[in-house]
Amino acid sequence: MRKRQRQWTAAALLLVLTLAAAWGLAHPKSRAVQRMHEKQLQRAVLAVNRESVTLDEVVPFAWDTVRAFPPYTSEETIRQTLGVKGGSIPESFSEGMQLLIFVKGDRVAAAVCGYAETLGYAVEINETVRFGEGVPFRVVRDGNLVVLTQMQPE
Repeated sequence: MRKRQRQWTAAALLLVLTLAAAWGLAHPKSRAVQRMHEKQLQRAVLAVNRESVTLDEVVPFAWDTVRAFPPYTSEETIRQTLGVKGGSIPESFSEGMQLLIFVKGDRVAAAVCGYAETLGYAVEINETVRFGEGVPFRVVRDGNLVVLTQMQPE
């Protein structure tokens, strides 16, 4: 009896692991992947050591567009504005928080939401920035804070 019970337990565990793996493959922009991208972005921005850069040079994951949203913007408004279906979108709940959404296709690749002082960096975007446009950003270091500010075209 114990042998059969172990076999059923092993089969059930195998089924659960298989379903979890299949779900992960079917949803490549899951929250775990987003968190990984957000950490990669943080490390990349903090490592910038030039006076100006483009996001194409800094962002270490695949993306098509990035856009900043003001505090209190609802998830529904963000999804409608960006036309995204998948991925997790946080809502900023306080003045002074930055909310950046990086999109790849119709999915959220990364969603940065927090205070610059906590994140260690800020990215100040005027409008939507598209990969490949080469939009320049001025880099300013202020103590432990790195600020990337979109430069105006000349």
